[in-house]
Amino acid sequence: MCSWEITVVSDLDYLHLKVFGKSHSENYSAIAKEILSLFDKRLHKGLLLDLRDFEIPDDLGEIFFNALRAHKAGATQFPKWAAVRHPGGEEVDCFRELCHQNRAINVRVFYSVEDAREWILDQE
Repeated sequence: MCSWEITVVSDLDYLHLKVFGKSHSENYSAIAKEILSLFDKRLHKGLLLDLRDFEIPDDLGEIFFNALRAHKAGATQFPKWAAVRHPGGEEVDCFRELCHQNRAINVRVFYSVEDAREWILDQE
């Protein structure tokens, strides 16, 4: 049984997904592959992941390896990848961004869907 669920909120100019459940090292690659299967780079300018109801480990080693897993799964195909999280873990989220960006994944962490949407749709 899966410990996560992915719901498509919209897929107009960008793919907006809401993710529920819990991530751990054993399922991170499978989650990344499921997300990749929903993304069409011909149609979508980016990916907005609402992760506010998804438990992600804040262990620095796990963050590093999750970035590697995302890269191996093909996450570099996203022009922009915005993750929306609850505020309070800004330092860890900066490290999360850095690890993914070092793997050529254009990701930013936001604390509101509106800010994430604005960044994805910005043409610069």
